[in-house]
Amino acid sequence: MSNPIVIFGASGLAAEIYSWMQDLPDMRDRFLCFCVTDEYYSQKTELYGHEVKSLSMMEHVKTFDFILAFGGEGRARAKIAQELENKGGKSIRFIHSSVVLSPFASIGKGVVINPNCSISPGVIIGDYTLINCNCAIGHDAIIGRYTSLLGSNTINGFVEVGDRVLIGSGATIHPKVKIADDAIIGMGSVVFTKVRSHSTVLGNPARKI
Repeated sequence: MSNPIVIFGASGLAAEIYSWMQDLPDMRDRFLCFCVTDEYYSQKTELYGHEVKSLSMMEHVKTFDFILAFGGEGRARAKIAQELENKGGKSIRFIHSSVVLSPFASIGKGVVINPNCSISPGVIIGDYTLINCNCAIGHDAIIGRYTSLLGSNTINGFVEVGDRVLIGSGATIHPKVKIADDAIIGMGSVVFTKVRSHSTVLGNPARKI
């Protein structure tokens, strides 16, 4: 028998993934609960008619599959993914049916790719990365682990994005640019040059702030 599914994340993205699951009978029928992290739901017990649990309330569930449904700070993504694995969880990918996904792309474990994205040949996406709606990733680009693309991003060919990077909505990365680990790219930025580790850049052209 297949494991129950837990969606762990912020209420907005968790609810979106849950709604998209309704078209996937296998996943829909295995859904167990939400583990919602944001403050608005910290005192709530239900979300869209389903129970909201904390990690501590999952002790009775020995094995389960989980979808990591929040963007943002990469170290938090890494920490929570490890906690869920330690509690017996097995990550599953969620790739929306509208995604144009090349058979020659490599997708890591626990990756979430939301609607209307395009993933070109030769792309490598690391474990537990979130690709939000309307992103285009060009050929031979590399996206690291625990990274978040927050929507409507254009990642051109041969770009290299490190681990735990946050790329704000509407940002564009020029071909062959390298973005180091733990960098932040501001919303709407256009990045033409290398971004160093732990840097934050913003603007068009993007500059360190």
